[in-house]
Amino acid sequence: MDRRADRRVKRPRAGDSAGHEHDQQAPDRYSRQSFLGPDAESVLAQAVIGIVGLGGGGTHVVQQLAHVGFQHYVLYDPDQIEATNLNRMVGATLADVRRHRSKVAIAHRVIQRVQPAAKITGIPSQWQDEPLPLRMCDIIIGCVDSVRTRRDLEAVTRRFLIPYLDIGLDVHVQPSASEPPRMAGQVALSMPSDRCLQCLGVIQERFLADESRRYGDAGSRPQVVWANGILAST
Repeated sequence: MDRRADRRVKRPRAGDSAGHEHDQQAPDRYSRQSFLGPDAESVLAQAVIGIVGLGGGGTHVVQQLAHVGFQHYVLYDPDQIEATNLNRMVGATLADVRRHRSKVAIAHRVIQRVQPAAKITGIPSQWQDEPLPLRMCDIIIGCVDSVRTRRDLEAVTRRFLIPYLDIGLDVHVQPSASEPPRMAGQVALSMPSDRCLQCLGVIQERFLADESRRYGDAGSRPQVVWANGILAST
């Protein structure tokens, strides 16, 4: 039976020690990332970060954030894992496929194995169905496939003055059979007071039009683990 993700998010009070039980046992745990700044550990531990989309890119993001010390998460994904996800989802297993485990539950497990005291809001649905938890976030990362979803998510983050990071990956088959497919991806930052994704060229009307034409006729989107890992690391 799946372990249910904790649906509560609580902002820590000043001096709150939640999430630091391992630091007491291993006070030098974050010593090798001290170059991030003298207050980096407390800043990361107190930040609330939202991640929308927990497939290939999203699971890499979750894993890396947990390792560097983030303690507060809001996670969205409506899907359960399938066998075709195993080539790119960090932390997923064949047992998860057999048990039809939700992607939210898998991400929850990945975090807690590194940060047992993390506070996690796991929402196994579309973010549009339950958007209010996003307003508690200090940063939101979108790891979604749809251009329209990317556009709508950015609109919400800009409305509530929340920095938004977007990552995306696609594989393009070339016209000539002798040419190998080409991978293309983006990592884009949309700040409330700066250029939006449309200004940056990540969202374009022709992309939206093309997506509308293909709606309902989509095959599987080709992806692979190492390319998603590169985007997440970037």
